[in-house]
Amino acid sequence: MAIIHLADGSRLRWRTLAAKLPNDYFFGADHVRVASQLAEGMNPPGSVLPTLVNLLARRSPWTRQLTALRWALDSGWDIRHIAGPWPADELECLLGRSLPSRTSLGYASPDGSVVPWRLTVRLGIKALWHGTFRLRGFRGGTLPSSSAIRAMTEVSVRVFPKEAESATVLVYPAPYSRQRQRTFFTQHRPGAGGRGLAGLPFRAWDVVAAMLARPSQRAVAVACAEHQANTRHGVELARAGVCTLYTTDEFEIGSFALHQAFRAEGGRSVNAAHGVGLYCPIVGYNEFRVLTAGQADYYRANNPELVLSRQEALNARVELQPGRRYRPTVVIVHQEASYTAYAYESRAQREMLRLVQAIAKDAGWPVAIKAHPAHGDRAVRHLAQVTGVQVFREWSTVAHDHPIVFLLNSTVFFEVLGVAPVFVYHDGVLQPERYLGHGLPRVEPGSDWVSLSHLGTAKEWLEMARNQAAEWQAANHTSVLCHD
Repeated sequence: MAIIHLADGSRLRWRTLAAKLPNDYFFGADHVRVASQLAEGMNPPGSVLPTLVNLLARRSPWTRQLTALRWALDSGWDIRHIAGPWPADELECLLGRSLPSRTSLGYASPDGSVVPWRLTVRLGIKALWHGTFRLRGFRGGTLPSSSAIRAMTEVSVRVFPKEAESATVLVYPAPYSRQRQRTFFTQHRPGAGGRGLAGLPFRAWDVVAAMLARPSQRAVAVACAEHQANTRHGVELARAGVCTLYTTDEFEIGSFALHQAFRAEGGRSVNAAHGVGLYCPIVGYNEFRVLTAGQADYYRANNPELVLSRQEALNARVELQPGRRYRPTVVIVHQEASYTAYAYESRAQREMLRLVQAIAKDAGWPVAIKAHPAHGDRAVRHLAQVTGVQVFREWSTVAHDHPIVFLLNSTVFFEVLGVAPVFVYHDGVLQPERYLGHGLPRVEPGSDWVSLSHLGTAKEWLEMARNQAAEWQAANHTSVLCHD
């Protein structure tokens, strides 16, 4: 068992150390370097290496644990002994720094395998979904348009409104967002290029090989399966007459292989960020339309030849029609269900809820929670039962009130900025600036600002919203492609 011994006599498992950090820390240069070093040490086929780096950066407990160890050392933790599976020189290479002279090393197996076995189960489920979509949709041949949008949910079409008028919309499985996909099918009206189902051509033996692989070889096997399926599909799309492919698939482990193969056949790939998050470090697009400076920095660092452009807006601004009577409602924006798999963010979200509820109680105002679009009916009911407050899906629920919005790092920030007062939770460890930019209006635990008394009238409410927008614009006036 991998253990870290501190000078005060306490001991930590590596996975416990990683849980002390928010997910923000696992998108920095240190984390990507660790993933790259680990991947190169596994000696994968050369063409599979970028996919393996993406896999390790996004899904490997080892990578997170090593990044957390680097953070602890840089933060001055007095670590006296490290029990892990690497000799000193290899560990220092992975960390990108030397170990303190007072720190000794011992051997122990790491916490878990390079990637967990459940990841191969998810790969099998993914392959079945994609195979089903292929049986009912595109699996070769010619498409009616020379441009195509690779879509999973409504976001993929919404970020390309002009292109969607003539492009063929290819809908891929979204097994963990089934409700959103059902809504997409019922509400989306295809343009001149039409709409159809599509899926990646996973080979059964690749998936089985990944599921049966030894723990030390599991990551390479999963990466190979993803690489093969995505490469074959990129060629399929090019040979189907697609010249330009529009996507929002920066979160897909194997998307680099798809777009690399598509471009090798003469195609052009354009990706638009589908939110403010950061995902796979290595991408294969010609052009990436980003929302924030943080995204530009992240993807530029790992893809120096990538052309970056600015995506002005993802979602339309929230439309409010508040009545003449001042009716403030405190709204907490809840992150999607999978987000709470991150231990630190899950705790922070609960702390934010408690803090904001206390602030609202002091002001005598009601509290409501805005559910994430990925929340199903069951999740919404559960959230309402756990929190004891109203949970809503659409802003129309509070459109005639005067909402005051609190969030962690959601894209909703851009939807309400300038429309209603919005505050970003900041505990000194979270890094919302990485996603939302600089000059954020904050609410902090333990701060002196614990009331909403300065929002006592509709006029003050509106002035606060407008002032926040002006201050944010001033702090982020430079292009995401250039910095002072």
